Amino acid sequence: MKTYVNFDQLPTEEELKQLEKDMISIKQRVQKFKIRLSLEERRFQRKMGNRRVAYVQVGERLSDQYEQRMPRDFEVSYITKLLGAHIGLRRFYSHLEEVQENTDDTLMAYGIDAMKLVKVVHDTLRTANKLDPSLDNALRELDEFYKRAQAEEAEEENNEELEPEV
Repeated sequence: MKTYVNFDQLPTEEELKQLEKDMISIKQRVQKFKIRLSLEERRFQRKMGNRRVAYVQVGERLSDQYEQRMPRDFEVSYITKLLGAHIGLRRFYSHLEEVQENTDDTLMAYGIDAMKLVKVVHDTLRTANKLDPSLDNALRELDEFYKRAQAEEAEEENNEELEPEV
């Protein structure tokens, strides 16, 4: 049977604990400067997407060039600081997205392989049960868990279909 997992390369318990500690540390460090926006703020405020970075960079240059024309309470260096923080955090976010994508695929592969192996157990017990009825309880236990999981998955799919799109 082909599996996705190389069993010699599975992370150790210590490695997984260290990854979790590292992620908790990152979360705490980000917590210091995070900002929460309301749904209205996220939807209706002008945002700096990839195409607007150049616009902000020109505005930064011009605000410095024409500093004497800016309002008295306008701090030219704030644009520079925000732009630098935005670009740096965007790079960080790109790494997070890559980690998430790799983790998603890896988790899915682990789950697929686990399901394949347990299916072998289930099928083997089902076949062996025909000759040895003492396996009834073991087979029934697997059958019950499998049926319950199928029912929960079907219910989740139905709930997703009923949820309104945002």
